[in-house]
Amino acid sequence: TSSNIYSIPTDTWVLKGNPAKHYGVRPFKKLRGLLMEIDTNEYECDYYIIQKHVSDQYLINNLPFKIHVYVFLQSVEPLEIIPFSRVYVIINTATRPCVYECHKDLIYWSLEEFEAYLLSDEKENAWTDQIWPQLMTAIIQTFTHNKQFLQQRSKSFELVCMSFLLDTFLNPYLINIKSNTYRFDHLPHNNHIIQKVYELIM
Repeated sequence: TSSNIYSIPTDTWVLKGNPAKHYGVRPFKKLRGLLMEIDTNEYECDYYIIQKHVSDQYLINNLPFKIHVYVFLQSVEPLEIIPFSRVYVIINTATRPCVYECHKDLIYWSLEEFEAYLLSDEKENAWTDQIWPQLMTAIIQTFTHNKQFLQQRSKSFELVCMSFLLDTFLNPYLINIKSNTYRFDHLPHNNHIIQKVYELIM
């Protein structure tokens, strides 16, 4: 997310093709045009991801951010997932759009720091009363609706990272899920999650 993304019209949809095709993200002003693009399937994608652009994103000191929630997939059948309550807020301070220098433009906040900011913005208890319950609902529904795609992982454990945006009403929007957590060592207090994962596996 770059600092100039807010110039995008309100009624905008985002289309993501099969990641293996590497064709990137394409915006559409109307959902109808997006659906026509899928029908033609010009790029021969196996599947598409459709997202509504969040035009009224909640900001931290006028900067875009996302919330990272780590979830441990313990079992597919029956479906057992364990979300970690220790989340991370990652703020993008880049002044140039889509230019990053090895995460130098990113600021990592703990949950406690984010809650303090919410309090300063007159949103007391917003995390526990509104944001966290909605995140849990989104996480559970995402795994439940995609259970068929998890069958190949039925005999393995997996730690995934789910990234969310918030709108100005503090409603969360899932933007992506990453199973490759190679940047996990950059996060503060990561030893807590690592230790807990070992305990769950053992």
